[in-house]
Amino acid sequence: MITEDKLRSRVSKRVLILNCILFAILVVAYIFRGFTPEQFSVLLGLLMPVTLVYASALVKYIVENRYIEKNNDTTQEKQLTKIYISLTNWMIPLHFIILLLAIILFALGGSIITFGDLKLVFIFIESTFAVYVGLIINSLFKEKNPTTQP
Repeated sequence: MITEDKLRSRVSKRVLILNCILFAILVVAYIFRGFTPEQFSVLLGLLMPVTLVYASALVKYIVENRYIEKNNDTTQEKQLTKIYISLTNWMIPLHFIILLLAIILFALGGSIITFGDLKLVFIFIESTFAVYVGLIINSLFKEKNPTTQP
């Protein structure tokens, strides 16, 4: 089993890395004329809501848990269920993988999928995953011990 702190650390690293990769590929595709300026701005607008869910949860967690907790041998951290770990481990990467594939398929010249198709994929994936990923991120990055902070 894995503790919540270890899973939280793993997820936060994945979210940061996958967001950077996603935006880097989008920018590189735009620089190499894979997208027009209008298409690029539409895609950024579609990506921002869920990206902000990730970022705000991470920043909120860092701010609310800014104090160093002293180890207390009498306190044992609860173990997470296998289904929670599995859901967290596949839901977040799947969100990014689908978006990356759609960007790459369009950036290959628009011959595989059209920009209209790409917008539909973004709208569907961002809308679908926003709720579920939001629940996961919020559960992982909520304030740990509000009573211990001054």
